[in-house]
Amino acid sequence: MTFSFDQGATLAPMDQQIQPVTYTFGLVALGKPGAMLAGSGQQILASSDAGCSWHSIGAAGNPNAPAVRLHAAGETRAYAYGDNNEAIVRVDDEVITKLSSPAGQDGIVGLGVDPGDPDHVRIGDSAGRVWDSVDAGLSWQQIGIPAFAGSLAYRAAFDPQDIDHVLFGALSEGVLTSHDAGEGWHSATGLSPGKANGFNLVVSPVDGDIVWVQGLDLEDPNDQTHRHVYRSEDGGLTFDAVIEASEATLYNGNHLFAHPTDPDVLYFVFGSDYQAYGTDLYRYDYGTDAITLTHNMWHDTVITFLPSDPSVIYLGLSIEPGGG
Repeated sequence: MTFSFDQGATLAPMDQQIQPVTYTFGLVALGKPGAMLAGSGQQILASSDAGCSWHSIGAAGNPNAPAVRLHAAGETRAYAYGDNNEAIVRVDDEVITKLSSPAGQDGIVGLGVDPGDPDHVRIGDSAGRVWDSVDAGLSWQQIGIPAFAGSLAYRAAFDPQDIDHVLFGALSEGVLTSHDAGEGWHSATGLSPGKANGFNLVVSPVDGDIVWVQGLDLEDPNDQTHRHVYRSEDGGLTFDAVIEASEATLYNGNHLFAHPTDPDVLYFVFGSDYQAYGTDLYRYDYGTDAITLTHNMWHDTVITFLPSDPSVIYLGLSIEPGGG
């Protein structure tokens, strides 16, 4: 983990040695000033000094879950889960509690926390189901109906301000949206005249009507043009393409990060170990339709923001064999 004051152009020196293969897919700032958590190399790491130093607090769960994602839940709590895996844990004051996942082999593809109650948590699984817990993940019950039948969810996203507002990005189904905790689902329009894949999606933390999706128009036969980043202004019911493949390197699942205070700004990432390429970190401003990028030597990057000053970006770095 490191941080940057200039949008990722310059990275602060790290106090860790990172060796292949290490994935850092989880990185969050907690409500307590200076408290941060990261999921890296199948471990949960903690910092109490705003990311200047880090220490391991234990295993993230299942050893078959190298990609561990994190979601902050209040002053000192976070939930961590293995992406597309059943592993899930809760972290309280650097103490890890292993939880039992109702998703089983279908795997977890997204998690959301009630902004008013850190004990109230929901997950979405790859079968399009939503699971609810009111006791901090100790027990679960399925709510609503599955978003689809016979497909596969790549990602679930919950509105940070309203966890009844949930979306799935799915194979061939594009995006499915619910505003009533999965009691009813709406197929989004604007991704394609026919079928589409919704690979990754994120809801703005300051405006739940703004949803970003990175997807693929399955009706476009040209593999140079059929990937896009889309934006919705109605909570994920309709989308418009705002970033084309000619403007940035898009693949099947670029990481997306909505700005914490500006609903018009999205960060997204392309990283690769091929020929030691490294990572492009893009910043897109919808208001000006401008894309800027910075580059680093690592093979993938996730980001989060300093709560008191979102111009300070924290980066979780990954490295694969082949360079770095």
